[in-house]
Amino acid sequence: MLVLERRHSLFERLWMPAGIGIFLSVYQHFAVTESSQNFLQFGITVAVFLLTIILAVRSYNIFLDPASENKVAPISWTRRESRFLVTMVIISFGFGFLTLLAGLIIGSFMLNRDNIGGPFFASLFFIPGAYLASRVLLAFPLISIREISIPDALRGAWGLSQNNVLGILILCIGTPAILAVLFAFSSNVQGLAVISVVLPWVTMPLEFSVIALVFSQLERHAGENGINQISR
Repeated sequence: MLVLERRHSLFERLWMPAGIGIFLSVYQHFAVTESSQNFLQFGITVAVFLLTIILAVRSYNIFLDPASENKVAPISWTRRESRFLVTMVIISFGFGFLTLLAGLIIGSFMLNRDNIGGPFFASLFFIPGAYLASRVLLAFPLISIREISIPDALRGAWGLSQNNVLGILILCIGTPAILAVLFAFSSNVQGLAVISVVLPWVTMPLEFSVIALVFSQLERHAGENGINQISR
């Protein structure tokens, strides 16, 4: 519903980054040869990654603060995108460290325990990282719509996600993860390769709208209860 309400703003602000992203993704999938793969593949991957950040920041602004950018360039990179990128790097390092630590601890605990199956081990292996992702995910809409420092955004996200970890995990992380798996499988199905490359760019605003809706609801709830979670 939120996407339908803001469809005109979405098209106006996202057509260029999404269009370039679709073109690069299709070109990468079909036209990059093995001989040029090393250099060209890396360049396209970096460009697609940066375009995804631009798409995310603009989407959060459209959903949460539509009046903030009445006139914007078709494509641009601002301090908010830079903070978004740095935050992604910080969280990725945190996720990797927790996953590695969990693997070492769980691996040493389960050593020589043949009665414990692989699926159980895998679930324990990813729990710390999934918990961290759920607690800090809401920092991204915060950074996108406000002039806020990265530490303040992380603290605000940590406060907003308190007692809501499971809901955020299912709605904001589980749904995109399921879509990503479906796209990955469909890319290997004959006749669906193009769709699997294009659809992620179409569904990204929908995924961001879910996160934006969760963020706005939790922030409103925190305000109603007189909780100052976020520096404005």
